[in-house]
Amino acid sequence: MMLLIALLAAFIIYHMEMKMFRHLWEKGLSVDILFLQKGINVGQTGMIQETVSNNKRLPLPILEVKFATSPDFLFQKERTTSVTDRFYKKDLFSLKGRQRTVVCHEFKAMKRGYFSIDEIDVLTRDYFFSQDYAVRVKNDTAIYVYPKKLDTHILNPFFAQMMGDVVTRRRVEEDLFAFRGIREYRPGDSMRRINWKNTAHTGHLLVNMYDTTTAIEVCLLLDREIRLPFDEEEISEELISLASSVSSYLLENGITVGLHSNYTDIMTKEPVTVKDGMGRQHIAQIDRALARANPKEHSLNMEELLRGQVQSHGKKKCYLILSANYTMEFLEHLMTYQKQGTPVYAIMPYSARNLKKIQKTGLMEHRNMIYPWCAEVER
Repeated sequence: MMLLIALLAAFIIYHMEMKMFRHLWEKGLSVDILFLQKGINVGQTGMIQETVSNNKRLPLPILEVKFATSPDFLFQKERTTSVTDRFYKKDLFSLKGRQRTVVCHEFKAMKRGYFSIDEIDVLTRDYFFSQDYAVRVKNDTAIYVYPKKLDTHILNPFFAQMMGDVVTRRRVEEDLFAFRGIREYRPGDSMRRINWKNTAHTGHLLVNMYDTTTAIEVCLLLDREIRLPFDEEEISEELISLASSVSSYLLENGITVGLHSNYTDIMTKEPVTVKDGMGRQHIAQIDRALARANPKEHSLNMEELLRGQVQSHGKKKCYLILSANYTMEFLEHLMTYQKQGTPVYAIMPYSARNLKKIQKTGLMEHRNMIYPWCAEVER
């Protein structure tokens, strides 16, 4: 009889525990995943902060937290399982009532991109380990992994020649906001320069003087189309790294830079574009845009993209193309603009395996307009 009562009591306790746990385990439970940096460069380390809080008296002896990350993140002492092109990272917790736990995971970013963690899977078991419970939690955190920075010092002679050509081609423009003083009128002075107020006061024609500037604006054109037989994926990433490195070099030297490309933004599905700008903040803006560039999709071809920019700005800007379109048609296209007096230049990456191919095209002989860039590609 006593055994029967004990079994009945155990049955009642078991079902009460099951019912209580089923209704209460989610209450007061919060899980949050956060990237501690907004952006890092390829090869640098980042940190993911995982916060789990149990804001109720009911303890949770086993809690499994699982979230998807990029396979291009290398974690220290990682415990992951691969699912297609993603990794699921799992962590186990045991929480008392009113307990909060924070865990940080260090990782190394091995590839450029924009990475987010949008969902978290939370799993647990009741006290008798007889029933599993799970919930999917929404999350909002992301990190930019900026393109690899390349050493562009080898390009200094090419940049010096390019800028020298631009300055000599362009007329010196007056900066009407840089007032320098007043002088007497000389034959040939524009009537717009006359300072009528001071002329009326003195009885002599006086004109305003202004300082002059030779501001250089570079339109950086990034081409997704690659016409080489080997290492297409690696050269595509080299092009994006070149865009980041070259724009940084130009901006650090006080040159205005705008970026236009036929790569597609993975978020907006529009061509990757950054308007003209200057300064260090503009470097970060360009790097963020390049981090979102999708190497598998492109829009306009480079000929159309260049034509549209030249039609909009004419010879006012210097056009620097980053492309691996090693064809005679592309060379002839660039030479046509050069003959018309439009400052068009190109930096063209290639891999060692493609050297013989590009030597046959003759593009390497036009060093005044084209710089062949040998990319470091692992075989």
